[in-house]
Amino acid sequence: MRAPTGPQRRAANTRRTEWRRAGEPSVVDAARAQTLADEAGVRLTVEPGGFVSLARLALAIEQASGPASWAGYRTHTHARSTGTLVVLVESAAQGLDTEGGAYTLICDAHGTTLAGSSSVLRTYMRHPEDWCDECREKWERERA
Repeated sequence: MRAPTGPQRRAANTRRTEWRRAGEPSVVDAARAQTLADEAGVRLTVEPGGFVSLARLALAIEQASGPASWAGYRTHTHARSTGTLVVLVESAAQGLDTEGGAYTLICDAHGTTLAGSSSVLRTYMRHPEDWCDECREKWERERA
């Protein structure tokens, strides 16, 4: 598994904080860890009879469920202008048409895609309002 990214660490910290507020202890047994992973919709194997810290469990869940686990994943960002998750992937690995380019940007909130070369698409990542109609509408509403 890849080293955790900054967004994965932040999401894991948020998840761990939510669990602690709900009364979870800092360390849980294997059965409870498996239940928390199942509730998050992530397939995770925990050794029976063992114990897992919430911090480690939250990070494992984020790594297993975040965009870094997507086929053909290259990088992702949360656009400041709209707050949406934008992911750069290899088109062929995602089963997308490669005619427009070897890489595709995906607006996770709206499913809009933009194909092209990696270097060009990286310039569009921080501004989905330039290529996603729903993001543009949201951005225009917030600016009005």
